[in-house]
Amino acid sequence: KEGRGAKEKKKDLKAKKEGSRKERHNHRAFSVANIVRTQRTIQRNLDRSQKKEYVPQKDRRSSDPDQSPPSLVVIMGPKGVGKSTLIRSLVKIYTNQNLTTITGPVTVVTGKNKRITLLECPNHPASMLDCAKIADLVLLCVDAKFGFEMETFEFLNILQTHGFPKVMGVFTHLDQFRTAKNLRKTKKLLKQRFWTEIYEGAKMFYFSGIVNGKYLKNEVKQLTLFISRVKYRPLVWRNTHPYVLVDRHEDITHPNVTDKDPKCDRSITFYGYVRGSHLKAGMKVHLIGVGDFNMSHISTLTDPCPIPEKDDKTLKKKDALLFAPLSNVGAVSFDKDAIYIDIGRSNYTKKQEFEGDNNEVSDDEIDPEEPAGMLKGLQDIDGAVDEKMDRSALRLYRGSKAIEAGSDSDEERDEGSLVSSTSANDDGRRPEIHPGMKVDKSDYDEEASTDVSEEPDSDAESTEGSDDDMEDKSDDESNYDTEGGSGEMSWKRDITKHAVESFLVRQASKLNLQEYVYGSNGAKKVTDDQGEDDGESSDDEEFFKLKKSSRDKEASNDSKLSESVLTENDSCRVTGNEGGNSDVGRWLSVDSALIESIRDKFVTGNWGANEDDDLGSFEDLETGERYGPGGEVLSGDGNSDSEDESLGEMNDAELREYHAKKKAAQKKAYDQDYDEENIAKGSQSKDEDVENEYLEELKRQKEERLKRNETEFGEEGERARLRHEGFRQGLYCRIQIDGVPHSFVENFNPNLPLVIGGLTPQETNLGLTRCRIKKHRWHHRILKCNDPLIFSIGWRRFQSLPTYSTEDENGRHRYLKYTPEHMHCFATFYGPQAAPNSGILAIQRLSGNISGFRIAATGVVLELNASFPVVKKLKLVGTPTKIYKNTAFISGMFNSDLEVSRFEGASIRTVSGIRGQVKKAVREGQPGAFRATFEDKILLSDIVFCRTWMPVQMKEYYNPVTNHLASNEESWRGMKPKAQLQIETNIPIEVNPDSIYKPIDRPDVKFNKLNIPKKLEEALPYASKHKNESKRNRKGYVARRAVVMESSEKKKYSFLQALNSIRNEKVKIRKEKKEAKRIDQSKKSAKKEEALLAIRKVAKKRQYRAKGKREKAKENKRQKVG
Repeated sequence: KEGRGAKEKKKDLKAKKEGSRKERHNHRAFSVANIVRTQRTIQRNLDRSQKKEYVPQKDRRSSDPDQSPPSLVVIMGPKGVGKSTLIRSLVKIYTNQNLTTITGPVTVVTGKNKRITLLECPNHPASMLDCAKIADLVLLCVDAKFGFEMETFEFLNILQTHGFPKVMGVFTHLDQFRTAKNLRKTKKLLKQRFWTEIYEGAKMFYFSGIVNGKYLKNEVKQLTLFISRVKYRPLVWRNTHPYVLVDRHEDITHPNVTDKDPKCDRSITFYGYVRGSHLKAGMKVHLIGVGDFNMSHISTLTDPCPIPEKDDKTLKKKDALLFAPLSNVGAVSFDKDAIYIDIGRSNYTKKQEFEGDNNEVSDDEIDPEEPAGMLKGLQDIDGAVDEKMDRSALRLYRGSKAIEAGSDSDEERDEGSLVSSTSANDDGRRPEIHPGMKVDKSDYDEEASTDVSEEPDSDAESTEGSDDDMEDKSDDESNYDTEGGSGEMSWKRDITKHAVESFLVRQASKLNLQEYVYGSNGAKKVTDDQGEDDGESSDDEEFFKLKKSSRDKEASNDSKLSESVLTENDSCRVTGNEGGNSDVGRWLSVDSALIESIRDKFVTGNWGANEDDDLGSFEDLETGERYGPGGEVLSGDGNSDSEDESLGEMNDAELREYHAKKKAAQKKAYDQDYDEENIAKGSQSKDEDVENEYLEELKRQKEERLKRNETEFGEEGERARLRHEGFRQGLYCRIQIDGVPHSFVENFNPNLPLVIGGLTPQETNLGLTRCRIKKHRWHHRILKCNDPLIFSIGWRRFQSLPTYSTEDENGRHRYLKYTPEHMHCFATFYGPQAAPNSGILAIQRLSGNISGFRIAATGVVLELNASFPVVKKLKLVGTPTKIYKNTAFISGMFNSDLEVSRFEGASIRTVSGIRGQVKKAVREGQPGAFRATFEDKILLSDIVFCRTWMPVQMKEYYNPVTNHLASNEESWRGMKPKAQLQIETNIPIEVNPDSIYKPIDRPDVKFNKLNIPKKLEEALPYASKHKNESKRNRKGYVARRAVVMESSEKKKYSFLQALNSIRNEKVKIRKEKKEAKRIDQSKKSAKKEEALLAIRKVAKKRQYRAKGKREKAKENKRQKVG
């Protein structure tokens, strides 16, 4: 019976209640069936879990989006697949702008907390290498109609060598499929191949068509969604090296120097975001494609594409920013020798002229510090700077006459009138006081307070000319004016009014303590709610704010006054009508009790209750107990009030941090109690926790170390942090490099990426590098020793001559003339040193039409040293001249007695396998002859050879690839292999006669007869005795006997002969007919095959013609798109 029914369950419950249920436990049913297999399974699972445990690589990208650089997205693909169209579509989605030309990096703000830099990768191998080293995300564009091309697989191999970033596939030209069946089939094949090259589950996007020169909006939005969610993998090389992708550069060489020598070295400034690790000022850098340089100067600049500081959760269209300096986007465009600013409208009408002179004009619409305000401010300039300097004036003392520029004589200074000051209401300065003007003291007080508050924040006033400042100061004190015709000085008229006005001016310039303590004249009633709102709004505008004490808060809470007069004047200083505004009864009334609210502010107030908490009590941080001023123990919960007060003073971020710490402390205390209970019970902790304890400790230590590094220079300021720590990633820097060749400026191609990479001190040294290398399986030829190869290691690309070797069992590195076909080997070459485990990629040529796969080999750096021993096998051959029993005289192996003495004791060997040893040189006979002993007697026909190992000398050749100094991509040419030079110059290949394989003629050797002594042969057993049978010259009896047949036998014999003759004749005729039939059949089949070949030839010709037409149409289409 399967399962348990309802009746069985009822019976079971009933038996359980009654206690009559029988517990049946079979211990064998739950035991291990196979102990060995279970043990192996457990061990395998433990091994797998151990392999998964690692200390994760810390990503140097800051969690703060403002401090992290834009993520670099490289768009790569063959020519004509739609890379530029994809960038234009992405920029349109992000910024709602249309890019006409795409040149260089394009930085866009994609969200509230995210920026990306789009970079199109050219198909040149050097550019592919540069983009693979700096890419955070790769969008691999593939023409789905054509399929995968060779450039795609080459770029994937480059990525695998230099650190594999995130890769997503973009398949275009899907609208060219006519049927849905072919489309589905092609998608399936492309997905299988793409997942095979990258990994299972790699993201793929299908773009079906183009509308108005861009891809469909929904398809591009889907791609942007995945770009915003991608998590970048931290790579080792980028975490340990700083680098800068250059957005633009400028030649700041003095024009006089370039005019004298146009081919002189230039001083160039490069601009870009710092990525990777920290870039220090004294660090040596490598400008990829140019060479190594020392940075002359480095400084930070404002971020040209910052993240908008908004409280909104999403990014609006007006906030989206775009920074593409080389693509002529926006108001700034960069040329080779100039920078052009497009101000939009060339005709700008001032608002005063448009609305009329009588209307008041407000300039609040345009901020003068913004670019638009600065440009429109330049349009208001009447003349040049020189003309303004000629008309400028300077006043040395208050009340003195202004000295005009260019006036030297006293007469001109006497005749010149004082420069009248103008009103400066717009920029916040105090207006001029004219006679008869009504002056209000409150206006001056407000102006004085605004002057004090706005003075540190205004940059425009600090940059004003000194003549304007002196004019303002002099105009405040003296107002001299002369009227034509009267001759009377202005100060004599209305002198009383002038005195009153000057008194009011002096009174306004003085510091009024009453206003600072009790406020201005206008009484403001501020409620508690309004005060809190004002405090919250002022937090963002002011650097400092007054922090209230607990005593102030208690006093305010006890008073419970809904409103209070904060700006009342002091009654002891107010006279006249002003004193009537203050109501003294409110201070003395019992209901309001205002005087009681401030009683504790004075010495006579009650300080004991409040001061005990602030001064007398203290808390034991270990036990948590609180003690009073007399030493009495207070309750443990007595600090709740102070905690509530401190929580009230915290902002949102501090509150979150406080609650997180409190929660972590509670959890830690609970974990400790729980662990103590388990230990008391005798239980042990889980095995996984014990195994991961060490790794978690390492992670915690690393996080703590990073936090200490972040907070180390927080108080010292940004300058000290940059001086000690370096320029961290995310900063937009200006790097000046001197000594750059002039050809870089003349031949600069903005379509190629330009990268500045930081170098460690070890990487600046030249030496030998040994690496493990393997010829790529798709490369059409094996690699020959000492043929030049272009290596890509780290930031560098250089050409060198590798020496290949293999390691024997005894550790000897044996020389190899060619690389193995499907095996790794060792390569030793001369060049800049790189850290071990750095990836290596080798290419034979960068220029020219290269058919097939261009990547020659890949490998990894093993070790660095000044010299590496690589030996080559050498056989020394000699022949015996005289032979004794086990001794022979050998000649032809050495040339002198000195060489023989060097090889004394060396082991030698004959071709037949008899071993021997070199003894002494022979004085007589041929020079270099020596005596040797063997383990057996040798023959004169034997060849004696000695196996030796000769050290191979490494060729020190280093040629950096400077493609940015060449006129175009194909112009840089390095050393060529000998075979290529022979093909290009039609030089015949040199033939060494000794290297030619000759036919081996080995004559048969006739050995002498083996003579065994008779006594020895007699002692041998019969099976081992030699059997020598002599040939018989005479025939035997059977051959010599005569056979005489009878008549009946003769008839039978003749009858048999006749039958054999008939049978042989029939067989002969049958063979002839069969041969004739075979010949006829072969003729017929030949005619049929000839007809089939003609048909096949016509069909193949038709097929090739159609294929050629399709390829030609596709090439024409690509040329139009490109």
